[in-house]
Amino acid sequence: MSLDKRDFKITECELSDIREFVQDHHYSGDVGGVTPKFCFRVDWRGLLAGAAIFGPPGMEASIEKYSENGTLELLELRRFVLIDDCPRNSESHVLGKIFQNLKKKGIQRILSYSDPAHGHFGIIYRGTGFRLIGRTAECCSIWHRNRWYSTRIINRYKDWRDKSKGFSRVALEVRELLKSGKATVREEPGKFIYLRDLVRAGTAFTAEERVA
Repeated sequence: MSLDKRDFKITECELSDIREFVQDHHYSGDVGGVTPKFCFRVDWRGLLAGAAIFGPPGMEASIEKYSENGTLELLELRRFVLIDDCPRNSESHVLGKIFQNLKKKGIQRILSYSDPAHGHFGIIYRGTGFRLIGRTAECCSIWHRNRWYSTRIINRYKDWRDKSKGFSRVALEVRELLKSGKATVREEPGKFIYLRDLVRAGTAFTAEERVA
């Protein structure tokens, strides 16, 4: 099936408009822990066929490093998914249109990670102007019934501003799964780190750079 750009409609939306779609189609199965700043829905031939969520990186160290100490407006591509029925090169077309939109909003750099543990190596990113700058360190994840969770989730509070309110519901559930032995911890390879500059940028990161 050939790509016809006229078949696609890409519009900014609210997280609630795409939450269920992302949960059903993205390998993570979840949008928990994501602080969305811009969300986009992708309609193909009149049907919801994709979604993208952009927000600040989850770690302060990543924000500081990849925004070059706050001198660049940085967002991370936290979730991106298109259904398999979309024609070849659809991902590149969709991301290109979204980046044009974000550039107009003042965003200067996009950070994204590809997780080889789930079969993602960043081929789409390389085809859309991202540059590979390294890999994260190896880490561990929590698995339960073919679903995975970041180990950070077990320390997630209901409200980071008031930890006296206790852990979040998901944190308590995962803690109980680990305690009962129903969930297991697995070692995972490091993720590939990609950057895409929407404007001309200064610092050139090397492929040897790593983040903890």
